[in-house]
Amino acid sequence: MPLLRLQDLPSLGRIAEQGVRIAEQTPEHATRLNVGLLNMMPDRALAATERQFLRLLDSHKERYCAVHLFTIEGVPRGDEGREHLQQYYRNCAEIGSTDLDALIITGANVTKPDLTSEPFWDGLASVLKQADDCRLSVVCSCLAAHASALIFHGVARRHLPHKCWGIFDHSVCKPDHPLVADLPNHFEMPHSRFNDVPEENLREHGVQVLITGPVAGVQMAVEPDGRRLYFQGHPEYEAVSLLKEYKREVLRYLNKEREDYPPLPDNTFSDSAADLAATFRESALPRNGDAELIEEFPEEALTKEMRHSWKEVSRQLFFNWLHGLA
Repeated sequence: MPLLRLQDLPSLGRIAEQGVRIAEQTPEHATRLNVGLLNMMPDRALAATERQFLRLLDSHKERYCAVHLFTIEGVPRGDEGREHLQQYYRNCAEIGSTDLDALIITGANVTKPDLTSEPFWDGLASVLKQADDCRLSVVCSCLAAHASALIFHGVARRHLPHKCWGIFDHSVCKPDHPLVADLPNHFEMPHSRFNDVPEENLREHGVQVLITGPVAGVQMAVEPDGRRLYFQGHPEYEAVSLLKEYKREVLRYLNKEREDYPPLPDNTFSDSAADLAATFRESALPRNGDAELIEEFPEEALTKEMRHSWKEVSRQLFFNWLHGLA
């Protein structure tokens, strides 16, 4: 699905340089879909999240996709983030007045054990309920999936003993469902979360689990009518996404924002990459508080070791979803 340029968003220029087709207008007789992206990610991941979902919305070559960006109150922002949002985003209160065919809601960083205490909760709940009233097709990613399960089914997420962080094996549960058409039976997918909604709790409320894994649990589930889709993991992630998260956690350690040095995300680093990371760790441990040391982090060398084994699976998932919107 060629993407339509609604504005001079830098992320569109960035992915165009990488081969994604960007159209200036919808050709006569072509189908146009309007997809909203409610981006709740923090400043450091704001633009990367744009690019990740934009690439997946390019997965259907027969339809043109116009992406409308929305923000929400209650997410802490710095000056650069606020400037970016003011220039390219609209407030989520405008979603109801925008002629959307579908909506994607990203995850977000949380600071409280109770989701309903988050500053953005009222706004998020309002968007989800409004989308449901309008019978809009919605992709709920990570925290948004947990919020949706709580709002519509009263299913509360549970805090995990350890962060589910890394690349994990998954299997298709219902191969006859159109949302998982043409997917392999087994594949990898990344996760990055401290909380989980158990598979049995979703099934008790009629939610269909389509993809699950023995370690990470539910990756993808859908309401019986197919309109609300849940992702606990991150099919949108790039090969380097977990590496960049790991680097941010290392910086938090060096800034004394966390007491322990972060572990490697599971099943993500090759043996040689793990050795590189371990070497840096040995140099960093006695220098806790020296944030400038992050400049020596071997990101370029580690990037060459990262794999993107879920790329085609993710594109097929979004192709199936977009195809069902027509």
